[in-house]
Amino acid sequence: MAAQAQLVLFTDAGTRGRLLRAALAQFAQYGFEGASVREITAAAGANLAAVNYHFGSKEALYHAVVSDIFNSIRSERLRLLEACAALPEDDPKLLERIL
Repeated sequence: MAAQAQLVLFTDAGTRGRLLRAALAQFAQYGFEGASVREITAAAGANLAAVNYHFGSKEALYHAVVSDIFNSIRSERLRLLEACAALPEDDPKLLERIL
């Protein structure tokens, strides 16, 4: 049985984490240009100035969202590769598990 990927995103329960989760939803649905800082802060239950306080700009918030996603994917890939390292090299499922 192949291991399933379990991505962990935005574990911070504070305002910063709520902003990241709300921003992910907005950016996914509307793209960078269509996403609204006002909608992001409203969905996060945060003050309109919170994006500038925590990130400095909408662009920096976008970069933080993308960075967290890539870091989570990288961490999960490393975890899965370490699990594969424990398998014998002649295991026919090794390549499938790595990919």
